[in-house]
Amino acid sequence: MAALRVSTVLTFLLTEQLVLAYVLLPELHRALWTLFAFFLIIATTCLATTTIGLLCSALSRKTSVAMVVTYMTLLLLFVGPVGLNWYLQGFDSISEERLATLRITSPFSAALSIPIRPGPSRYPNSGETHAAHRAQMAQLPGMKLPVWAAFLLIYPPFCLVLFGITYLAFRWRWWRASNSL
Repeated sequence: MAALRVSTVLTFLLTEQLVLAYVLLPELHRALWTLFAFFLIIATTCLATTTIGLLCSALSRKTSVAMVVTYMTLLLLFVGPVGLNWYLQGFDSISEERLATLRITSPFSAALSIPIRPGPSRYPNSGETHAAHRAQMAQLPGMKLPVWAAFLLIYPPFCLVLFGITYLAFRWRWWRASNSL
């Protein structure tokens, strides 16, 4: 819990720009729910990074190995789907729905899939650049959800499972250490 607290506090200290944008841009006042969706994505990402880091730390003997494995795992989960999506867009045989499903592990894709419809804006083409990307739905077993909703639905149970594995790995190491004395 201490690691999650530090991660969350340090991350949320950097979100004042997001609140400032919603306060200062009148176009965003109608889409206030999206501010809460962004905060949920940030909090879920903090939970995921903390849980993955603790698991890698519990499974590794050295801090340096745990750090490298943690960053590689986060790179694979967060950045990998964005790059894979960019690569696979050139293939006509893959549907947009499948591409959206591939991206549900990335908080970047989740944030970009939140539909912000500011309406008339004083900035040309603001909000039109990713309109097609935002409208995509991910296919989960038995339901279709936007990428951001699928991200928020999948990560908390995933982190709970990883936390259980972390707890068991920690107890195993503790047990082995006490038996070796």
